[in-house]
Amino acid sequence: MVLGAFFCVNSISAQQQLILDSADHIIWDRKNPLNWNHYRFRALNRQRYAGEMAITSVKISARGFIRKGIPDFQVHVYFVKPDSWTSDTTDLNLLAHERLHFDIGEVYAHKIREKISEMREAGETSPKSYRVAIQNLITEFKVYSGQYDRDTSFGTVISKQKEWEDRINKRIDKILSN
Repeated sequence: MVLGAFFCVNSISAQQQLILDSADHIIWDRKNPLNWNHYRFRALNRQRYAGEMAITSVKISARGFIRKGIPDFQVHVYFVKPDSWTSDTTDLNLLAHERLHFDIGEVYAHKIREKISEMREAGETSPKSYRVAIQNLITEFKVYSGQYDRDTSFGTVISKQKEWEDRINKRIDKILSN
């Protein structure tokens, strides 16, 4: 069986306001992992596509404000339901692959939070400097997510998928323990 998984990253710049409909977005929470009920079903044209596919849309939001004269941000990761779909609601390997995209988003949200904290501690006051740092990490997130898809062949190389799951789960464990 040939599987295909695609990943979509949406980013919100530090100066944009993010307005979310809770019916359309899920904030990352390790205790409530994604399941196929969160995805829209999309039948594929079997003459054109030979396997199963899924798309997971992840949005990293960095909402900025000024606190005590220094820029600060609320950073969250969201799963975007209307933009996420699957052609197979039974394939648990495909679901595990898609879930990890969301987890990778949380790892990068944490990196963004850490970078903001470092910049605040250093006394950085330029909102532009923060926006540049945030955008650089979002770009890095997109590259890293693409590498994940390539290394695992969209989740079809089970041994590589397991390696990535172990790596990302260790990072999430470390984030949650602090």
